[in-house]
Amino acid sequence: MKPEEIQTRLDEIKTKIATQMAAASELTEEEYDDVAKAVVAEYESAKKITLSEAREIEANLRGGFEALRATIHEQTAAANPSATG
Repeated sequence: MKPEEIQTRLDEIKTKIATQMAAASELTEEEYDDVAKAVVAEYESAKKITLSEAREIEANLRGGFEALRATIHEQTAAANPSATG
């Protein structure tokens, strides 16, 4: 698989996780890891990516927890300004 294909798939997975996370008001890192693992497993079976590619994608997803969490909090605050204080 070419690096640009991996990046495209990674972006698709990140979008899916961000969508799932947006439904949660608070998400722990452990819960995020569980979601990341589930998405990678689903993607692995659907797209037939290699174990190495799956590990790379999972590592990238897990590394993005804080950024995704911050984005969700920002989006939530923007959608509901009265909830921020």
